Amino acid sequence: MFLSLADIRRCSLRDRRWSGRRRAQPRSVCWQCAQRNASTRRQGVAREDLYRVLGATRDSSPAEIRRAFLEQSQRWHPDRNPGDERASERFEAVKTAYQVLRDATLRAAYDEAGFAGLDAVISVESRHERMKDALKEVQQLERDNASTEELAFWGLDGSNLALLEGAEPVVPSDGGASSAVDQPTDARPRSVAEAIANLNHPDEGYRYYAVWWLSRFRVREAADALVAVLRHSTDRTALGGYPLRRRAALALGNLGALEALTFLQEALGNDEDWHLRHRAAEAIAKILMQQPSYMPNSQLTEALLSRLETFQSEAHNETESVTLPPGFDLSTLDEAKRARLLEIFAKRRADEARARRSTQTPTLGVDLQSAMMQEPYEWLLKALGYVAGRMRSDPAVWARYEDRFVSAMRPLTKHPVPLVQYAAHKAMYQATGKVEHLHALHGALEFGAEHHFSQRVLVRDLGELGQLESASAIANCAMVENSFKVFAIRQIIQRCNLELTHSALDPLFHLLDDLL
Repeated sequence: MFLSLADIRRCSLRDRRWSGRRRAQPRSVCWQCAQRNASTRRQGVAREDLYRVLGATRDSSPAEIRRAFLEQSQRWHPDRNPGDERASERFEAVKTAYQVLRDATLRAAYDEAGFAGLDAVISVESRHERMKDALKEVQQLERDNASTEELAFWGLDGSNLALLEGAEPVVPSDGGASSAVDQPTDARPRSVAEAIANLNHPDEGYRYYAVWWLSRFRVREAADALVAVLRHSTDRTALGGYPLRRRAALALGNLGALEALTFLQEALGNDEDWHLRHRAAEAIAKILMQQPSYMPNSQLTEALLSRLETFQSEAHNETESVTLPPGFDLSTLDEAKRARLLEIFAKRRADEARARRSTQTPTLGVDLQSAMMQEPYEWLLKALGYVAGRMRSDPAVWARYEDRFVSAMRPLTKHPVPLVQYAAHKAMYQATGKVEHLHALHGALEFGAEHHFSQRVLVRDLGELGQLESASAIANCAMVENSFKVFAIRQIIQRCNLELTHSALDPLFHLLDDLL
């Protein structure tokens, strides 16, 4: 049996398309697949003129081509000719002809050179698509620092395919011409020194990426440079905020930089940017969490307490007020009816807030412009919880602050935002050791008690507290993924100050076995 050159080419294209990972096929290759399938079913019958298949002429307009296709497809549709094999074959031929003649490029090639012209277009387009795909693979492998062996494994020759890529502009230096390789054109730092230098780059994008990069890789030697950004960055948003300072504060928190605490306290008092206050409070809490041996000084304690007390005094009147639905005037009602209606309105607001509870949506029946929503209560409470827990080790120091801590934190256990409410319970437990606050956290893990995003945060917080009795509540939380639970129980084991062989840890190991 002898194969024609066209048969060999079609087999080669088929093998390349279906070997390994399937690539996107150009429209002409799709037509080729349909034509090959139709010709296979016709068992070697010569290909028929496409215009004749549709009953059209070479002078037919696109609208006439479409009309002819609709007529022929209705005539030969298999549903209208059940059991007629010839009708099915004819219907496939009509579809194939229309796929070619409706495309201006393919129709022009067919008009000029017939099926040979179509084969040429198919060959060029398929080769072009393969080369584009190959080039993309090489570029991706190079970005991932792929080795020569990896390129060879995929059958790609990077030295040849690189010729298809546009050249980078070459800027001559004082010592002569330099290549584009010597002058990177992206914001990705090649070293720690370059990342730190990029914090002062004239391009805003470079500065943002440098802060993220230093935070992502926990570069401790960059702490001083990030403090400078936190204090002196002049980047402003349209609303007057300091976006780069916010990112620098978050990065310092991820680094656990104790030397930045003083400057984060200053940022906590920034009245122009409430987002910066949130990031500063979050950074302080994260630093205290990462530095368990650090004993906070009186300056930090006063800063955190005073900010929390100030925030609460500003929001006090708003929390006491009751907002009535529009159209209601209770002034003419007697006391009993007025009290009953106020109770109904309060319950309705509470139910609506409960239905919308989510970690990322703080608008739980509270005005966004309210002082209650403008301050970082959650992270301030977490920071104060760490401070209180460490102060309790020195009874003389704790005696001076205990009443003030409790009076500042207890009202927030009734805050309308769930994560603030539970952060207050966590801080109160760290400050007083009363199990009622720990049980409040356990109750929030029950099915449907809170949104599962909030429950993830609570699982993490309970792990940080390190109490053995929390392990069962964590393991039984149905709405949180097992990976979160395993990490939290592992934290409890690490923080409970017991030897791994202690019998009290056996139930926790059984819980881990069940979760894994």
